[in-house]
Amino acid sequence: MLLVEGSAQRLTLLKWIALSNTSDIITWDLRDVLSRQEHPDVDQIWSLAHWLGIAIERYAPWLKVAVSPGPDVLAKAAPDLLEPLLGLPSDAVPAKRHGNYGWDSLVDPWVDTIPEIGNKIPSAYRIWQSARRYLLAGEIERARRCEELNYLLHNSYVSAKLDLRGEVTFAYGGIGVIVHPDADIHQGVTIGANVTIGSSGSRVRIDERSGKPSTVPLIGEYVTIGACANISGGIEIGPLSIIAPNSVVTKPVSSGEIVAGAPARPIGKVTRATALRYKVKFLPARSLTDEDFMEIAERLLPELDT
Repeated sequence: MLLVEGSAQRLTLLKWIALSNTSDIITWDLRDVLSRQEHPDVDQIWSLAHWLGIAIERYAPWLKVAVSPGPDVLAKAAPDLLEPLLGLPSDAVPAKRHGNYGWDSLVDPWVDTIPEIGNKIPSAYRIWQSARRYLLAGEIERARRCEELNYLLHNSYVSAKLDLRGEVTFAYGGIGVIVHPDADIHQGVTIGANVTIGSSGSRVRIDERSGKPSTVPLIGEYVTIGACANISGGIEIGPLSIIAPNSVVTKPVSSGEIVAGAPARPIGKVTRATALRYKVKFLPARSLTDEDFMEIAERLLPELDT
């Protein structure tokens, strides 16, 4: 017997899974089908068959019934699986369409458009680089598409108008990052996941690039911004400073300062004397020798911080 011993017991099991009060998401499609008068289309049938296979394997031990093949095998038997549940004769269940579609006619076409590129998905920074090049070349539409690609792949907004001053590291490729187009971000900065660098009218600085007032932050060299931090307003974040995860920063941060909290407050300091102790906190510095990193620290940190 394909599913459980006896067709009556099989039907009872299917209906029990579908109509039980369990909150498992698997049961929702089953309840939906049982409550409708019309018959599902071919994609819905095959999707339902897949989930029925998983559901039966999961719940059968509770009912003390014997289940033989696993869900992958069960999912290939849509006509036999759905005939008693839907009241359809086996020859009325349409055959699965040929092609690359799996269980969901909305999701799978998207899956099929993504080639097998392994770990070659471009980071938010690399996509921004292309967007910037297209913008400067006057290819506005392609620049816009790059922005949309960043949103699609990383759920991030990194505008082509953003003028980064050097290479920036986006942790985990740049998940959920929002960067204001007027932000002034320098070489070696690390931006964690779900970071927002935005505008606020509470503080104003003069943008040295344009000479105009700005309500958007300046992020100095080799700053590390932890996940979910929010930095806003016309403030300056000094070089080699560390913004702890979940911090809300609305005031200036001096060179080498470590801040945390909402609102963010100083909790430590990176100095020339302690710089090597914090080297691991700066992702771009991990590939540098201690000597090279100390050259950066001596250049960026005040001499009196010893």
